[in-house]
Amino acid sequence: MKPNGGLACTGLRCWPRFGLTPYAAGQFTTFDLPAYAEQALVGSGAFALNYDAKSITGTRSDAIVRYAW
Repeated sequence: MKPNGGLACTGLRCWPRFGLTPYAAGQFTTFDLPAYAEQALVGSGAFALNYDAKSITGTRSDAIVRYAW
């Protein structure tokens, strides 16, 4: 399993008089899963597992406004 990922965020104090800071962030993680195969040495291979390679990506995002004195 080989994870890859990235994060991007930004924030700017737009209204310093009120202490409001809008903030946005986005994140992703990708897992590259390898193929897997089993073979039975004796008897039937009915319970042997076989999986193809797969790539799975999860994402997350945030958008908030922070208030500071």
